[in-house]
Amino acid sequence: MASGMLLKSKAKLGQGVFDWLSDVYRWMLLLSTATIVFDTDDFVDDISADEITVGGYARQSVASPAVNEDTGNDEQEFDAADPTFSSLVTGETVGFDVIYKQVGGSDATPADDDLLVVHDLTNTPTNGGDIVLNVDAEGAWKIGGAVA
Repeated sequence: MASGMLLKSKAKLGQGVFDWLSDVYRWMLLLSTATIVFDTDDFVDDISADEITVGGYARQSVASPAVNEDTGNDEQEFDAADPTFSSLVTGETVGFDVIYKQVGGSDATPADDDLLVVHDLTNTPTNGGDIVLNVDAEGAWKIGGAVA
């Protein structure tokens, strides 16, 4: 499976739904067996059945969001600090991370939390240790490039 912005997220970006610097964004981890439908998945409840459930796991808030202009590549890069998921009990394999916009100040209503991007990770078994997501040097997600 690929990494990238979901189709509905692209539309929402154009509609002004996302504000990287002021909205609340969260990271979640999905199982290596997760099925993500880039054309139709829209909200956290569309994928939450594939979220890991091992002891110690908790979704993490996106910290230190920043927007950087890369004039050499004609891109806007949306960066963040590397999140750490600490002391994940043995028993599951992480295959994806997802960034979503938390709506309403709580994860209790996943049907209104907008998905933003999915990253396909190297399958990583939980083993009691930490999983640190190393955000790409060019950002957690980006937009730009040539226009046809």
